[in-house]
Amino acid sequence: MIKKQDQKSKIAILGFGGEGQAIFKFLSANKNNFITICDKKSKSNLIKDIPDLQMLKNLKNSTKDNPRWQCGKNWLKNLKSFDVIYRSPGVPYTTKEITLAQKSKIIVSSSTKLFMEQCHQTIIGITGTKGKSTTASILYNILKQNKLSVKIGGNMGVPLISILPDKNPQKNIIVAELSSYQLQDLTTSPHIAIVLNIESEHLNVHKNINEYFQAKANILRYQTKQDYAILNADHVLVKSMSNITPAKIYYFSSTTPVENGCFIKNQEIIWRKNNKERKILNLNQISLRGKHNLENILAAITASMILRPTIKLEQALKKFKGLPHRLEFIKQIKGVKYYNDSAATTPIATIAAIQELKPNVLILGGSFKNANYRAVCETILKNQTREIILIGETAQIIKQILQKIVNTHKTKYKLPLIHAKSKNMANIIATINTISQPNDIVLLSPASASFGMFVNYVDRGNQFKKGILEEKQKVKS
Repeated sequence: MIKKQDQKSKIAILGFGGEGQAIFKFLSANKNNFITICDKKSKSNLIKDIPDLQMLKNLKNSTKDNPRWQCGKNWLKNLKSFDVIYRSPGVPYTTKEITLAQKSKIIVSSSTKLFMEQCHQTIIGITGTKGKSTTASILYNILKQNKLSVKIGGNMGVPLISILPDKNPQKNIIVAELSSYQLQDLTTSPHIAIVLNIESEHLNVHKNINEYFQAKANILRYQTKQDYAILNADHVLVKSMSNITPAKIYYFSSTTPVENGCFIKNQEIIWRKNNKERKILNLNQISLRGKHNLENILAAITASMILRPTIKLEQALKKFKGLPHRLEFIKQIKGVKYYNDSAATTPIATIAAIQELKPNVLILGGSFKNANYRAVCETILKNQTREIILIGETAQIIKQILQKIVNTHKTKYKLPLIHAKSKNMANIIATINTISQPNDIVLLSPASASFGMFVNYVDRGNQFKKGILEEKQKVKS
């Protein structure tokens, strides 16, 4: 929701990270917008972290009245005094102060919602508990290789609102990675919507799995008959979402043929539409590992074929090596192979990694988001993982579940050796050096968020890679 250029608006921006800064830049172009920046951090800390030098200069030279700053413990105070509130994804839609403002008829929006309302380009939206970034990147690379005008943004780093305004809006294709936080308050859905999977996640923010599901469903809910929905046929809950949208439905599956969409047959990726099939690629030509990555590839191919039936796919798929922190091979040192899967912040992602790599040593744990670790513990035991390094607040939860399963099935499973004293990455690397053996696979795949011991999953993965590569240098010297 945005008022006309000649109308004055009192606007609050909740959260001044990347998305907050992007929406500020967009809205401050209208001099009739009187903006208040609201954030838990102090003004000095916020300004210090701004990477946009021009914005930094403007803020330092700005008048006392525009923008205003509302920082610290009272950052959510008096929200009812504004005309419009724009929340960042990290500020839940269900926050008490936001709910009270809505009851007072205050307009509550977000940078993603504003983008969806203002953007007149072809939008391909991608959501799912895991795989969003990889699928978005594969699709972006396919479209780029075919010399199509394409931009990428959303949850993976570039705020979508920063893509607006655009000189040639009709020519661009926007690949948008959308999290549940960004989808939560949308009333517009993308022209092509992809749903990869839905598992229990972010239940520290969402009340329950149903609220999380309903947020994800907004990617489909407001589509029309002229739009397209691409759903994972192997995921029962996702497949059932065909009832939510009037759009044309396409499926992808790594296990069974689909009527319209993408699937695997005789080790080849097949595209099928109206009973006509096209062979895309043999599986041995793909460098990405894991069943979950295969699903990501199938989803990206389906969207590409909907956009342009004659599109060339082979080179882009062959060249794509994956994203950092996702089953990323680091090095082999003294016969030990090291993999970084720090982006595995959920049990389902770690299960996929264990099934693919069959690690001997697994680094597991982190901050707790109300996830269920039973299935990942069963996978660890079935894999006969020899040793586990447990970290973070989920360490004891995982340890107890492992012990309970083994005690119940003593003849079936053997408890791995558990190391749970590491307080930082240096401790983790030291423990690995003590317990690893030639021909081992060592895997960081935490099944948990990173907050606490690390800034985020990127920091966790980078610290792990740095520690391993430093060990490589020691071996050389």
